[in-house]
Amino acid sequence: MVRYSWLMLRLAFTAAFLLAVLCGRSWAATDAAAANVPGQIVWHGDGNRVDADFQNWPLERILKTIAAGTRWEVFVEPGLTRSLSARFSGLTQGEALRRFFGPLNFAVVPTAAGPVRLYIFRNSMAAATETIEAPAEPDRSRRRSGAIPEELLVILRPDAEESIEELAERLGAKITGRDDERGVYRLRFKDSAAAEMARAELNGTTGVGVESNYLFARPDSPGLFGMGGTPFLDVKPSLDGERVLVGIVDTAVQAEGSGLKDFIVKSISVAGPAELPVDQPTHGTLMATRLVAASAAAAGSDSLPLGLVTADVFGAHGSTSTFDLVQGLYAVAREGVPVINLSLAGNDESPLLRHTIAQLSRQGIVILAAAGNEPVTTPTFPAAQPEVIAVTAQNSRGVIAPYANRGAFVDVAAPGSAVVGFAGQPFFTAGTSVATAHASGVAASIAASTGLLGPDLDAAVREALALRPPAKP
Repeated sequence: MVRYSWLMLRLAFTAAFLLAVLCGRSWAATDAAAANVPGQIVWHGDGNRVDADFQNWPLERILKTIAAGTRWEVFVEPGLTRSLSARFSGLTQGEALRRFFGPLNFAVVPTAAGPVRLYIFRNSMAAATETIEAPAEPDRSRRRSGAIPEELLVILRPDAEESIEELAERLGAKITGRDDERGVYRLRFKDSAAAEMARAELNGTTGVGVESNYLFARPDSPGLFGMGGTPFLDVKPSLDGERVLVGIVDTAVQAEGSGLKDFIVKSISVAGPAELPVDQPTHGTLMATRLVAASAAAAGSDSLPLGLVTADVFGAHGSTSTFDLVQGLYAVAREGVPVINLSLAGNDESPLLRHTIAQLSRQGIVILAAAGNEPVTTPTFPAAQPEVIAVTAQNSRGVIAPYANRGAFVDVAAPGSAVVGFAGQPFFTAGTSVATAHASGVAASIAASTGLLGPDLDAAVREALALRPPAKP
């Protein structure tokens, strides 16, 4: 079972609509109004490490510096005035916040459609009502979706007249990824114009297929609650009988500090080594934890015949691509998983991804994917593929959460928020990603208890979690 303190449960329910997001940015800020007080705070986005060196800064200045650098919305309890000092280097973000605020309580809370919120208060988060203003946000735009303009995916069929090496040399491209088994290759060109010229040349070439390599944004991290009462995962894998394996294609999953070590059967890296924080869970860790907890709740047992096969398709990068996502799917499928969890979504439909999922579905693998965290009806992918169980999030009243996609392609709904523990700290996470992990946990429980697999398991999951009108109050 997953146990929660009463305080964390209350926070989880009052914030059930919030989307998990905890930004790690690199920043160093100064305050012109207090320029006579030397010092600095530097937050390194690479690894989420924080440096600080300041003496007798008023609380308001610390909060303004945080607001200016992180672009969080900051709220403080009126009347809190004190001067603080800190000098440290390389602390984790959780440790740094605790050093900044000393005996005060704080909560870092994501929102469904906006910036993270930081609350500073004595006893109750509701008392933090005073806004700390920050300068306008600079342009930090980054590409989170769409095609990678300087890349193409090339598929060579048996009747292709050139090898991939010959083709790449002729087109002036670099081979950055290859799947010789399926004849799929990732090519990078010097710029988008060169890529488009190559696309035009390859279209219609005998034995050659070509398409864009689409981006999938790295899922955001959870929010940290800086107070006591840590929920923890109190479930163990069953040692009797054969385990039901679930593939998790996501960011890296941390075995230590999460309670997941005994559940992880195999961890696969697709996109290179990941830089794992020590003081907060990755998105993949949160999804794996939620999946195990939901499976335990559905089974009514704290001993589960469940195993996890994880594929990290992000590594240390801010996004993954169609190519790496497909490689992750095949990697977990090779381990014999009957269920795959995809707690991610993109806006672009890829023929290669569509073919891959259709192929895995024909092999009897049940695939669940997130519908997306925007209150729209437009399809997201791969959730909108007919073979995929598209999962949206519902709130505590059993209705679709206000931030969640509610399009006609959505198949099922599951609870979209959770508070879980990692490394001795409680974290809040929410969204259709969480709902998908919950649904995958239910699928694993059904498979374990009934023996259903393939199309029969797919139908049972769709029935168990079907969208239904909410109960009357």
